[in-house]
Amino acid sequence: MRENQYKNLLLDQTQDLIWMIDNNFQLVYANKSYLKFMKEFTGEEMILNKSIWIDGLSDEYIQKWENYYSKCLKGEYFQIEEQLNHSESNKPQYNQITFEPLIGEDNLIFGVSCQSKDITTLVNQRNESEQRYNALIHEGHDMIAIINPDGNYSYCNPTTNSILGFCPEKFIGKNINEFIHPNDIKKITIGIQNVISESKVVLDCIRFQNYKLEWRCMEMILTNMLENPYVNGIVINSRDITEERKLRELNRQVSEIAKIGSWEIDIVKKTLFWSEIVHELHDTNSQSFVPDLKISLNFFRKDFRQMVKSKIKNSIKTGKPFDFEAIIVNKNNEELWTRAVGHTIFENGMCIRVIGGFQDINLRKKAEIKLHESENRFKTILEAEPECIKLLDREGKLLMMNPAGLEMIEADNEAMLLGNQVHDIVLPEHRPAFLTLIKDVLKGKSRKLIFEIKGLKGTKRWLETHAVPMRNELGAIISILAVTRDITERTTIEKEKNSLLLTLENSLNEIYIFDAETYKFSFVNKGALHNLGYLESEIKTLTPFDINSDFKIDSFNELVSPLLKGEKEKITLITNHKRKDGSVYPVEVHLQLVIEDKAKRFLANILDITERKKNKEIILLSNERFEKVTEATNDVVWDWDLVNNTFYRSKAIERIFGEKTSKFFTQNEFWKDNFHPEDLDKIKNSISEALSNPSIYRWELEYRIIDINKKTLFIIDRGIIIRDKDGNATRMVGTMSDISEQKLMNVELSELNEALQKYTIELERSNKELEQFAFIASHDLQEPLRMISSFMELFLRRYGHEIDDNGKKYIHFATDGAKRMKQLMLDLLQYSRASRPQEGREQIDLKEVIIEYKKLRRKVISEKSAAITYKNLPTLKTYKAAITQIMHCILDNALKYSKENSPSKIEINCQENDQEWLFSIKDNGIGIDSQFYEKIFVIFQRLHSKEAYSGTGIGLSVAKRHVEFLGGKIWLESVVGEGSTFYFTIPKTNN
Repeated sequence: MRENQYKNLLLDQTQDLIWMIDNNFQLVYANKSYLKFMKEFTGEEMILNKSIWIDGLSDEYIQKWENYYSKCLKGEYFQIEEQLNHSESNKPQYNQITFEPLIGEDNLIFGVSCQSKDITTLVNQRNESEQRYNALIHEGHDMIAIINPDGNYSYCNPTTNSILGFCPEKFIGKNINEFIHPNDIKKITIGIQNVISESKVVLDCIRFQNYKLEWRCMEMILTNMLENPYVNGIVINSRDITEERKLRELNRQVSEIAKIGSWEIDIVKKTLFWSEIVHELHDTNSQSFVPDLKISLNFFRKDFRQMVKSKIKNSIKTGKPFDFEAIIVNKNNEELWTRAVGHTIFENGMCIRVIGGFQDINLRKKAEIKLHESENRFKTILEAEPECIKLLDREGKLLMMNPAGLEMIEADNEAMLLGNQVHDIVLPEHRPAFLTLIKDVLKGKSRKLIFEIKGLKGTKRWLETHAVPMRNELGAIISILAVTRDITERTTIEKEKNSLLLTLENSLNEIYIFDAETYKFSFVNKGALHNLGYLESEIKTLTPFDINSDFKIDSFNELVSPLLKGEKEKITLITNHKRKDGSVYPVEVHLQLVIEDKAKRFLANILDITERKKNKEIILLSNERFEKVTEATNDVVWDWDLVNNTFYRSKAIERIFGEKTSKFFTQNEFWKDNFHPEDLDKIKNSISEALSNPSIYRWELEYRIIDINKKTLFIIDRGIIIRDKDGNATRMVGTMSDISEQKLMNVELSELNEALQKYTIELERSNKELEQFAFIASHDLQEPLRMISSFMELFLRRYGHEIDDNGKKYIHFATDGAKRMKQLMLDLLQYSRASRPQEGREQIDLKEVIIEYKKLRRKVISEKSAAITYKNLPTLKTYKAAITQIMHCILDNALKYSKENSPSKIEINCQENDQEWLFSIKDNGIGIDSQFYEKIFVIFQRLHSKEAYSGTGIGLSVAKRHVEFLGGKIWLESVVGEGSTFYFTIPKTNN
């Protein structure tokens, strides 16, 4: 009876009417649905073990049903259809009633079992089929189609759109096998063959694939109408029974549950009953093993026992049923996942029994765990992959995309794109090729495509995608897998390269490329053709010696020998070119050797210097006059021709370097002068920087030289830089003045300053090393901490069920300590960076800083019911990171140390003084004792335990470090229990 009671609970859930009578027409069993129906039908209550012929039944009804029962009691199994009027709507209702004789162990019939199903819908459909035929064709829920004996569609009704998501036109001319599951092809083929001879064939379940690549189960009726001239085919009426099958499967599972092992706790007798199946799951002998509640609980794995005990206690207390899944360890020491369901029985307000079922779900749970682990691994790989990975359905709609892909197309999350066409973000000019790629891949081909997109936020990118078909276990293509990389940078470089080649082609300079062995031209730009007067076809037949008579092969090979030997990268020379008409013009040649794939070529960049030579002659005349002027001054006057790389110095140079000092020389000779060795690099760098900056027109530098008497002289050198219209320096003119006597008076002061500077440099180096040490320590030391935390968490997950509460507490202490140590390191790194802003100064509106802070801390502000007010806040030109952290650290401190159960009030004010800004931040928090005014600004100094207030004691020390970096001071005033006011200053001019 224990198992029967549990089955009764389950049978009461069905909508079917189920009842049983004995040979004397007494009701021995009825489910709730039957009792309710008879109450509504007759107005009388049905009572078990009483006559089924109650008041309210007509004699005609009793006679008819007595015949049914008598017929069954003779051993006949049969079904009938019964019509009656619904008690509420008064509409006809049809029921299919099954009569089955009950046979005892002595093979004698002792009663009748009846089950009544509501078949009103089926009967109505059957009776009204003719009237609804036309409506069903175009508006009904069934798919109606016509195929020929080969299975090719000639007609489909519009219902295909609502069931499968495809328009009818998609089917016309195609074979039915293209749309159904490969495993069902044989079944449909046999059905088509049979319908030709049998006229009508019913196929229980043929699976069709919809636009979402889901399989829908269709119940199909095939009707042979080949002889009908209006049809001339096989009519297929298909009904989607997917959900119906799911319900049937659910009912099947419920039935299985009714047959699983059962158990019962008798609260009164304090006994526990297990059915045979429950004993089998626990690997115990039902004949010798007597379970009790304590033993039963101990079979559950230790980490599940408290949960199981709580569930059963709660059910006994409240009467609520329970349903849970847990692991048991059977007698054979095997772990099994099980499912337990239970229901309580109360009598006079007291729970007297708990009954339920027990099911082995080990295989399902292991499969779920394995699937979850597999999905996590796959998800981790996808999220770590730097390139875009996406999955498209057969319509080109997105099914999945990894984070790298979402970032590539500027999507905030995957939900923004799922189910949408991917080609919408492809630029229109590339879209046809993209759609062709999808079509080709769906035909089973692998394809590659380069195209341009416009991201969701407007950024354009060039992408290269590789797409392959994805097939199911039967080889059918169900989706497209594409791996895409961003090639924007590569495309940009290629465009720049092409642009550079175009620039070279159109350059006014003459540019040649010719072979290092044959001397044949492979490239000659338009500028060269224009200057020489040759056509491109003519120049390709010539060599450099045809346009330059100054060189023959031997002399040219001698010239380029340093290039071929790798001794020089470039050779520059002045020579003459001969035009096609025989005229000659001067040129400056810059020659390089280029090696590509073992092929050696010369690259020549040539300038026509005809105008330059004319200008040089004019300058020489001018220099003659200039020379006379320079003789009249004690300063050395100099002139540097940057174009021709020549120098001139006045006669006064002899007073510095001696009588034989050169006055005309080249750049290489210039650096051979007796410049002080310690100043030589400084002079070179200073001149180079001045000449390379188009905005500099004046140059000045102090340096030392060694005179003819080996004495150190101090020189101040000033120059004017002359530039062309493009800003390129062409000439530099200046004077050198001997300031040795002036410098001599400042030697001691200079030496003192130099010593001080060295000390400052050493101090800065020491600070940088300390900062670098803090950075390295805070990063490198985090690795073992991460390992401690990770392995502790892994240890807890894997072996947590074997560890007692003390063990788990110790693991918590370890991981919590690692987290706090990591935070201390991060705070140390933040503190080390506090006086090193990474950006330049800018205009900062402090009101905006406070507004941003309130947005950032809106949660804690709301929790503290805090009100932050400010007035007179200025706009400063300062370092944004520094002033922001000052405000944040002090405001965070005010919020953290606010009073409990009292709204926080924080007032920010600023007062402008002559030389500085004075800021104050006042709160109504817990206050600070005066003896700790200095201690709170020391790094990692805390006045409270971490249990009372979180944090590491870094905030105010960071604020102090920033204030001092900006040249200000920070202090506070406070009254314990009333609040604190922090003051800090920032100079109006801070560097």
